[in-house]
Amino acid sequence: MRRCFTDAVLPLAGMILWACSPARAADWPTWGGDGGNMVSAETGLPASFSTGDDTTDPPAPPSNVKWVAPLGSGTFGTPVVANGRVYIGTTNGPAVRTQEHPGEGGLLLCLDEATGKEIWQFFSPRRRDIISFDHHSTGTCSTPTVDGDRVYLVTNRDEVVCLSTTPLTGKNEGSFTDEAQYYAGPGKPPVKLKPTDADILWYYDMATEVDVVPHDASCSSCLILGDYLYVCTANGCGWEEQKPNPKAPNLIVLNKRTGKLVARDKILMTPRLFHGQWACPTTGVVNGRRLIFWGGGDGVCYAFDPTPAFEPGAKVGTLTVVWSCAVNPKLKKDADGVRGPGKNPRGMSEIIGAPVFVDNRIYVGVGHDPSRKILPGAFECIDATKTGDVTETGKIWLNDSLMKSLSTAAVTDGLVFTADLNAVLYCIDAATGQICWTYEMRGQIPGSPLVADGRVYCCDTHAHVAVLKASKEKQLLGEYALKGGQIWSTPVAANGTLYIATLQHLYALQKKAK
Repeated sequence: MRRCFTDAVLPLAGMILWACSPARAADWPTWGGDGGNMVSAETGLPASFSTGDDTTDPPAPPSNVKWVAPLGSGTFGTPVVANGRVYIGTTNGPAVRTQEHPGEGGLLLCLDEATGKEIWQFFSPRRRDIISFDHHSTGTCSTPTVDGDRVYLVTNRDEVVCLSTTPLTGKNEGSFTDEAQYYAGPGKPPVKLKPTDADILWYYDMATEVDVVPHDASCSSCLILGDYLYVCTANGCGWEEQKPNPKAPNLIVLNKRTGKLVARDKILMTPRLFHGQWACPTTGVVNGRRLIFWGGGDGVCYAFDPTPAFEPGAKVGTLTVVWSCAVNPKLKKDADGVRGPGKNPRGMSEIIGAPVFVDNRIYVGVGHDPSRKILPGAFECIDATKTGDVTETGKIWLNDSLMKSLSTAAVTDGLVFTADLNAVLYCIDAATGQICWTYEMRGQIPGSPLVADGRVYCCDTHAHVAVLKASKEKQLLGEYALKGGQIWSTPVAANGTLYIATLQHLYALQKKAK
């Protein structure tokens, strides 16, 4: 059931400034910072760092480590930074939970930016009523979006929640007051709330409200335009026991103040899904017209008009498709008519990384989800000024030498930095699609590279971080190891600090004054 603190539907406003309400200039409040492009304007970041070595004599102390915060038992979320706080999704674990909220589930931790100490946490119990969903208990994978005094998150339950930045310290904001039952989970007695539990303002259950069948996990992030929230539903192909709804939406619009459904797409993608949908929507202004860009679970990149279209008497509007582009369609012929996990061994698959908009162009990769073996992928540059099916007419260049990729690109100074799961970091000429150089990491690269302070920071599943010069000529500046397991998330930079999450720790890395 949808729960909200008001039912008023507000008009679309603030279309020029797409993302969050004004934050501190150096904050990183959502996926991609402020536009979906993994490029930061931060300077003074550390080019090297160390977590220390207690096996030497004398032990080597950590270097350029501001603080380290414990996370859950497994972390696949990427942190954001806003208004003096750091937010990151993780999995329930003994390092961060007490027995007052037992059980498997996802967490969103709110930490103090200066010290890394926990301020509050949001717990969402594991969902068990959808056979194909969360059977790995991956926790909260989505990157939150911070907008003023509100935090928007797609949970591990495929819900969209609006949280107050202020915890339950004796004052429960809004009309939703059933946090004790929410944290316990359906059919269980309410838990005893703590002052450091998150205050839920409203939540919207996408699986129930719009009849979607998420697969494995929901890990997209919310895009804010004015009073509207654009969200990927995580609709997937389902398993034999639970068939997906052929009319289920893939992208919906909610009122950010109320949680009420405003609009949905009508692509009717379900029959063409390969597995699931996890891409974050992004936005940009194309020749004076704002568009929303999103990568689908059918291997197609879409551009939508962000203003919902309403038919006479309709309560829910429709998102109009402006253009669509199948990324690397030559691979699709091998997969026609084949659906389901493990049933698409050769063809193309989902777009998982967010489309990046720069100078009327979209840069986007395609590849299979990480549960399957390393398979062919592709990376494409699309002309965002076209309309209709632009699979052929909108293709500026296509590089099909990459393997499958989960990464969102960093596009800057005429270069594209992206990665594939085959452990390769790429520097590509943004104009031609030609590969300038590659760098092979020690493990797979499930996250995205970050460009900041003239450097490329790239992490792998061996918990190594490679630092290279962000230039057309390859120059390795160093490779460093972090403690705490693999790295599945993306590094971010804010206020002179580099943040990198391993499976069990969040590191705040800062250049120490000499």
